[in-house]
Amino acid sequence: MDYFNETERAGQRSWAVKRDRFFRPIVDRAIRVGMTPNRMSILGVFLLVAGASLPRDYFPLMMILVSLYVVTDGLDGCMARVLGKTSEGGSLVDIVVDQAGPVVIAAAAALHIPSHPAIAVIFSNSYLIFIGLFLYANENNIPMKGTFYRVKYVLYIFYALSLIIKYDLMTWFMGLFSIYYIVALLVVLTRIYNYYDKRGAVAAGNPEGQSEEQPEQHPEDRLEGRLEEQPEQHPEDRPEGRE
Repeated sequence: MDYFNETERAGQRSWAVKRDRFFRPIVDRAIRVGMTPNRMSILGVFLLVAGASLPRDYFPLMMILVSLYVVTDGLDGCMARVLGKTSEGGSLVDIVVDQAGPVVIAAAAALHIPSHPAIAVIFSNSYLIFIGLFLYANENNIPMKGTFYRVKYVLYIFYALSLIIKYDLMTWFMGLFSIYYIVALLVVLTRIYNYYDKRGAVAAGNPEGQSEEQPEQHPEDRLEGRLEEQPEQHPEDRPEGRE
């Protein structure tokens, strides 16, 4: 999730191209029957919730529906690019639909396996807060050193394995990554706070944050605490979106 890491950004662009090429035949057929990117997203959420709501005895159908949700999550962005309907509003829809998966699957784990419900709630909330803070930093060009990880697809695999082997792997998995996301969100929050704190000190003409009066500085001299210029982002680096 390091959007300021050029290596990762290049990898994201390459993956998007390959994924769009793979999904293009399905997208073309979906467009011909009247599907739109937002309709595809809504369909995906319906499949996810329907699959997670089924009784455990319907495990094969559950897995089919959740798998179709994952597929639609890749189709909507591809469809938006094919139709030329990318937009900030569409990006928001895509983000919400994309992050609904871990929340719903964590709840399904508590229902079906059953995993520890409190750990499922802590995992869901820490994951969502972390994602929200990181996207806020990315949108406001606040650099985040290091790479942070999302585990949604691994979560889906552990959920399926727990149901197959009839052993609760999800409580251990969600417990471990609850700790990871709590630490990660605190790190991101601290960096966002320090960024604004330094920027405020610079704006006040006090780069070091000291209380004593400082000589007046020209804008060109006030470099400390400023955000380094980032390379221009390609459209593929932003979350997939559409109208």
